[in-house]
Amino acid sequence: MRGLRTALCAGAAAVCVALCGSGVHHAAAEAPASTAWWSATGAAGGGLPAPPDVHTGDLLVEGVGGPASPPAPPQPPAPLPAPVPAPPAPPAPPAPPAPPPPPAPLPAPPVSAGGAPPGALAVAALSFPVADGAQVGALTLGIGGLKPPAVGIIACPITGGFRPVENGPLTDVPPFDCSTHDTAVLASDGASIGFSHLGPMVRAGSLGIVLLPGAADRVVLTRPGPAVLAVIPAPPAPPAELAPLPAPPAAAAPAPPPETAPVGAPVTAAPPAAPRRHHRAVPQATAVPAPVAPLHTAPRVILVATLAAIAAAALLLGRPATAVGSRGFHRFARERTGPAPRV
Repeated sequence: MRGLRTALCAGAAAVCVALCGSGVHHAAAEAPASTAWWSATGAAGGGLPAPPDVHTGDLLVEGVGGPASPPAPPQPPAPLPAPVPAPPAPPAPPAPPAPPPPPAPLPAPPVSAGGAPPGALAVAALSFPVADGAQVGALTLGIGGLKPPAVGIIACPITGGFRPVENGPLTDVPPFDCSTHDTAVLASDGASIGFSHLGPMVRAGSLGIVLLPGAADRVVLTRPGPAVLAVIPAPPAPPAELAPLPAPPAAAAPAPPPETAPVGAPVTAAPPAAPRRHHRAVPQATAVPAPVAPLHTAPRVILVATLAAIAAAALLLGRPATAVGSRGFHRFARERTGPAPRV
């Protein structure tokens, strides 16, 4: 019975795991398989040095109206010329015209066959592997150097491959399609940017995106770590058919109960058989009853009484007379002359 219960419990546990295990999924994180960035001052193969605020592994995204890179150390000032007398004050000039409004972000081209869009001075790209059925979550990239007050970076899916490079030429930017894109969101502390709608950009088990700058952007992204992209693994496929329960082991036939003697009946061993002896047959004599003589009770009684009377008379008549003072049976004893013996 114990083996049967164990087999049924194991089968029930397997069914529960198969039916209920698919409801638990744990979020994972992915690191980029490859990264690259290209700039207007880059060279094929990234042979030229990067700006001083861009370290190895970092990414640079810059627009045409963005702040310039940190300037080089200033040169010593030239000596001032000798002062000259001031000329008479000219008439006041007319008021200058109002400054033009800041340029709007560059409209991203819907489709690019390769190369950077107009107005971009630096473009970056990232690629992530994505398993079949997995769901892509948010992408978070840290910001190094100066923290921008706002960003206009957009992410577009790549339609071709690219080679990892740092500070490559803008002509090597891979083709992309911005008909589907996502706009970066700057964190409240200005330390990172995030993209939350990258799921539709997954193609053929890979997420490849290009980061295009806004007109006033210059953002240095720190080296992407191993957990920048949140990924929810695909749930396991339910089994097509539940595996049959294992056959329970054959139960052993119960042993017959031992035979017991009935209560109250003492168990005695049979006496040993006596050895058989051969006896000679002795003829048995048939007893013949003797004839019963008739009893004559009265003559016998009379005869016995007569004989008793004769004996008594003879005893009385033949005994001599006793002297006076005789003591019965002690009449034949002698007189004691000494003390009586002690008993």
